[in-house]
Amino acid sequence: MARPIKEPPELYGKDAERFEKLISQPKPVSKEEIEKARPMRQ
Repeated sequence: MARPIKEPPELYGKDAERFEKLISQPKPVSKEEIEKARPMRQ
């Protein structure tokens, strides 16, 4: 049987600030990268 998924660690201080900044300002993604990531249709 599969093991349960653990809770992620909490971030504090500069690590928390850096993480918040990274998720609030995502990098732009080109149309080509979006097409590569899409599953192939059959």
